[in-house]
Parts: sequence; C-alpha cells; structure tokens
Amino acid sequence: MASVQPQFSFWSQVLELEVLVLEIVRSIREGKFKSYLESVTALMPWMFSLDHVNYARWLSVHVRDMATLQTSHPSVYQKFTCGAFAVRKSTRTFSAIAMDHVHEQENSSIKGDGGAVGLTENPGALRRWMIGGPEIARMVTEYEECSSSEKMSTKHHEQVPSIQNTFFKNVKSLINAIEELGNPFKEDSGDLLALDTKDIMPTEVVESIKNIKTIGQDQYKAFVAERMIECTRPITDPIKRNKLPIFSRPTVKAVSKKQAQVAALKVVLSVGTGHPVM
Repeated sequence: MASVQPQFSFWSQVLELEVLVLEIVRSIREGKFKSYLESVTALMPWMFSLDHVNYARWLSVHVRDMATLQTSHPSVYQKFTCGAFAVRKSTRTFSAIAMDHVHEQENSSIKGDGGAVGLTENPGALRRWMIGGPEIARMVTEYEECSSSEKMSTKHHEQVPSIQNTFFKNVKSLINAIEELGNPFKEDSGDLLALDTKDIMPTEVVESIKNIKTIGQDQYKAFVAERMIECTRPITDPIKRNKLPIFSRPTVKAVSKKQAQVAALKVVLSVGTGHPVM
C-alpha cells in the first residue's frame, strides 16, 4: 500500500480540525449535549500537541466532569441532555448559545453604551448602578419586545439572500484559489510545501505533521491517568511543552556554548568601544 503523501496528510488534518471546531459550534447551536461532549473530547489531543497548556489542563477537567455527570448528578445530566447546557434567547433555529456567551451579552446590556468606565472610582455611583442597571436593562428589553411590530421568526438570522450570496462568493474564491495554486490533494510530490510561496518545509516539520495527533493522544491519556484516575500527580503540575516544528514555528537552530560566549563578548566590546564588533 502506497504511503500517504505529506501534502495530502497535512490538508486532511487541517480539514479534520476545522470540521471538529464546527461540530462544537453546531452542538451548542442545536443544544445537543452528547455531540458537544464527543467533539470537545476529540479536540483534547490537539490542545496537548500544540502546547495550549491552560486549555489542556482545565478542559481535561471539564471533559471528565461532563463524562461522569450521569452518575454524579443525574438530574443535571437529564437537563443537559434536553439541551439546558445552552441558552436560547429567541425562537430562531440553530441559535442557542453557550452560558459564558449569555453572561457577556447580559453584562453588555447592563453596562450600556458608555460601559462601566469610572464607576469603580465612586462607591456610591457603583452601588446605584449595580442595583438600577439590571432593572433598566430589563425594562428597555421589555419595551423593545412590546413595541416591535415584527413577528417573531423561527428562521436563522443568516437565512437571507445577502448572507447566502456572500457565502457563495467565498466558496467560489476558495475554489479559484485552489485551481490557481494547485489542488493539495492531487499533489504527488514527497515534499510538504506552502501553496502560495511553494516553500518546501524541512523534514522536521513533515515528521511533526505525521505524528502530531498521536503525540497529543498519548499525552492526553497520560494526563487523565496520572492526575484524575490514579491521582499520582496533582492537576497543577506543569505540562511539558512539545515545541513541535510546524509552519508557524520553524526549527530553532541550537547555539553551542562557544558561539554564545563569542556573541556575548562581541556585545560587551561593542558597548565598551562604542563601535560594533564584527
């Protein structure tokens, strides 16, 4: 069986990662808890392999809590499976949003156009705003709902001709770019190269692309086993960074001790003489 070409492997992983992110968005928009948990779990290896250590640490805890929710809190799990883990603020389809998104929207409506700048410097004004702000925001919202003559629609807000035309143009632009620069899935070269500049990536980058997902999966499994199941290490222990060479992170050439000493000496001499030392 022929080996998979680096170019094909790279773009397959790019599409896989993008689809995975879209699955998370879809699970929230539709309020499907099982799909949400599966897609976030599938994203975890990427957090480890790409050195997003804070997300790797605390998303692992979140996934573990959600996975054990059925036994630890059955009533909450029942509500979540019915879609209560997301919030619907309208009757429109595909428009549920996450809890933190709702909090930000509510904070924005309470703060108003001017925000809360300067209020924290005046304790009296801050207390009045904390008490009156939410009520004013509630009354304004109720007034807008009552005075609106538009009938509440169940269509998604992007189901309009202008949005659809823009989407169609973007798809056509992508197709044209691929046709102009070359279809990466038809590339039969053994090299990994950038589509626009045709720069060939080093061997280290190719190896990273081949193994990046496996590295992340192994790290995620070890993290869960050591810090959540066996509890041999605390959650807060540092997570070792991989620093894998990828497109945006080229291979860093190691500097020998002698070269570092020579460079430091040149800097000292330049400062002392006032002239750069070559």
